[in-house]
Amino acid sequence: MRSSLLIQFQFITILSLLCCHNSPITAEALDVHVSMFGAIPDDGLDDCLAIQKAIDRCASQPGCRLIFDKGQYEIQEENPESEIKHLSFEGVKDLQVIGNGMELLCSGQVYPFSLAHCKGISFENLSIDWKRVPWSVGEIRSVSGTELIIAVEPDFPVDGTEPAVAINEFEPATRLPKAGGQEIYYDIEQPVLAGPQTLKITLKKPVPFAPGSLAVIRHRVYGLNAFVIQDCAGVAIHDVTIFCTPGMGVFSDSSRDLSLDRVRVLVRPGTRRAMSTTADATHFISSRGSIRIENSIFEGMGDDAVNVHGFYLRMTELIGEKTVAARHTNGFHAVPRKGDILEFTSADSVMCYATRTVESATVDGPIHRITLADPIPTEARIGDVLGNASSVPKLEIRNCIVRNNRARGFLVQTRGALIEHNRFEGCTGGGIFVTCDSGYWSESIATRDVMIRENQFTGCNMGVALAEGVISIFAHVKDFHQAQLPGVHRNLRIENNQIDGGFNSGIFISASDGVLVSHNQIKNFSQSPTCEAGKFPIYIQASTRVTLRNNQIQGLPENSPGYEIGSGCPEGSVKLEP
Repeated sequence: MRSSLLIQFQFITILSLLCCHNSPITAEALDVHVSMFGAIPDDGLDDCLAIQKAIDRCASQPGCRLIFDKGQYEIQEENPESEIKHLSFEGVKDLQVIGNGMELLCSGQVYPFSLAHCKGISFENLSIDWKRVPWSVGEIRSVSGTELIIAVEPDFPVDGTEPAVAINEFEPATRLPKAGGQEIYYDIEQPVLAGPQTLKITLKKPVPFAPGSLAVIRHRVYGLNAFVIQDCAGVAIHDVTIFCTPGMGVFSDSSRDLSLDRVRVLVRPGTRRAMSTTADATHFISSRGSIRIENSIFEGMGDDAVNVHGFYLRMTELIGEKTVAARHTNGFHAVPRKGDILEFTSADSVMCYATRTVESATVDGPIHRITLADPIPTEARIGDVLGNASSVPKLEIRNCIVRNNRARGFLVQTRGALIEHNRFEGCTGGGIFVTCDSGYWSESIATRDVMIRENQFTGCNMGVALAEGVISIFAHVKDFHQAQLPGVHRNLRIENNQIDGGFNSGIFISASDGVLVSHNQIKNFSQSPTCEAGKFPIYIQASTRVTLRNNQIQGLPENSPGYEIGSGCPEGSVKLEP
């Protein structure tokens, strides 16, 4: 009797669970298959709405696994039956997205994965691509003043309606960024079709592009990121490949504790493409906790592989005893939280002169209104900047490859960073920047405790976005001028790196206090110097307590010490050890 009642109770319980859902679920309550909601791979149909329904089911029940079948799913902007153009994970908690090798193929103005206010969500074993990539590739047939004639390859059909936001010069034989090549952003008129697959492009200023070079014409640079992570915690992206996106691969804002492992941003093999993402592979703003990036490949991007930073807010008004109004130079938001520590920083030197704790903060348009727990420092001046010292994630990047991209490898603008066992090949700019900027970009913060060790750099810093060194430590002020005082950056170690090639120096150090440069190997440096600092394997300026220890430099002129001390270094500030 007891057994019979138990069976009846179990049956009623299962039935009630099924009835309380208005869409089908799998036999395992925690597994949600997108196919149950109508998303079928390889059928050529828009799957966005069906996948969104599956995501919404997961949002209502934390702890789910969202499961795709192997194959190709599509998000189509042109689908008139669906207004949904992105996959929204708003408020989702404790979710595993299992791709099983699926590919998400996008077309038009769509967003693949949009996360907001999520916690404990992971993505694995999937890829992302675009049907019509947001750039075209063609040969520069002629240059006449500001007019270019470009014969666009058949793989990139054009009809003259496509905008030209940026143009970069590539080598025809390798289809890689051209050493010393040219580029232009934004100052471009709408292209005109001058013949079948032929564009006439008028620049708003002359740029010496070379006839016979390849032109990569980006029709869009920013805006449609593959992953957008907004105000989330505990997001993991593993075994994910991004072949293309009209923007950044992974963009994160105001999130914490992020992990990328075996993420691949690639120029799709077997195609005539010359680019992957049109902007950065990854970009992290105002993060907290930790960021870990491992075992990943970043190839062919239109910008940097990794950028980790906060924002400096420029003070516009001092209100009473404890309140300041401030804004970012370009109108971005970086609202501090109660209890955050703000560093009051001279915009002219990027040196912190006082700290205060935030009591409250609001934002109205671009204006941040920040009330402090204690009075405003007496040294504070309109135009100085505020850096949030509580929004500085620990950063680890190891065992990654960056290759053949426009611009830099890693931009480190945080505190407590370990960059080790990475390879950089053919970055047109420097491999690693440790930096901050109180000027145009206003990206914070002055760094502390950064270790760069056992990385390899080959053929970097030989094109656009050129820097003083393959590894560069510096701070910029207004108009991209170098900060002139030691101590913006502190406690840095550059050890056991191998640097082969570069137009300028191997290692450039500026605005720093406490730097150990040890057991690095540098060769083929200063191939085509563009500045005084670029004429030496190691160049040091505006710094103190710098130690050079047993660095091996090939190709030194006779009697050269292997380094040069520029202006702004106090006497005895550079020590050479065997």
